[in-house]
Amino acid sequence: MAPQKMLYIKEEDIGLIDKAQLCSGENFSNTVVRALRWYVDSQQDIDFELQKLTIGFECAADFPFYSRQNIPEEFEEDEEAYPNLVFDELLPKVFPKTKITFFGAEIFSSQEKYVDIRGIPALSIHENIIVNAFNGDFDNTKHIKLFNTEDFDYMSEEIPKMPISVEFTVFSTRGGKYLILVDLNDLKELRDSVREEEYYIPDVSDYCVLEKLDEKQTSITTETYGLEIVLPENFMRRVFATIEAASQEKHLDI
Repeated sequence: MAPQKMLYIKEEDIGLIDKAQLCSGENFSNTVVRALRWYVDSQQDIDFELQKLTIGFECAADFPFYSRQNIPEEFEEDEEAYPNLVFDELLPKVFPKTKITFFGAEIFSSQEKYVDIRGIPALSIHENIIVNAFNGDFDNTKHIKLFNTEDFDYMSEEIPKMPISVEFTVFSTRGGKYLILVDLNDLKELRDSVREEEYYIPDVSDYCVLEKLDEKQTSITTETYGLEIVLPENFMRRVFATIEAASQEKHLDI
């Protein structure tokens, strides 16, 4: 049996109740519950905005495909058509983008370098792939190789690790979870390191969802592309410190 609640109404509000029931087309109890649910939802949306993110790949034209010596015969008459096909059609189809939305609030962000990552996708660019694309065949998943940052020997005494730039953005969600957006947005060093092997590595954005934040968590795996990312040192501790600082702010309801 549902619990009963006594509701006291001022005499001057009786007309409001009648109007509410007329709008809802339901009895008094259901009308009150619907109104309360609407109120709670509207108040929650005050703290959480609709976040619109783009997940996927950004293919920057910094690979000199046009300088290749063995251009397929299909492109001998128009060499510009070769790089145009690669960047305008081939790469966008192999490395697509997806838009996601959710209600959330940004609570932390940081730009990091020298992050260890596993599973960075790269496409082997060879003559057959280009010819297939020219003929409308863009199914090249079997030609994608997954690289790890540890695969690359970055020969520098001062900078012993590959200087990948990664931007982390942490959101709290209306559902009580946490979303971490990861942007690998400076992979030129990686692209340069595999140029002789003719692999193209795009910049990539992905995310992971955590049920809760754990200060001891040291790595994450992204939802869409399965990137395994070792979090920077003290990353979670800095997230908690930012949340604690924000909780001490005084918000005026005016």
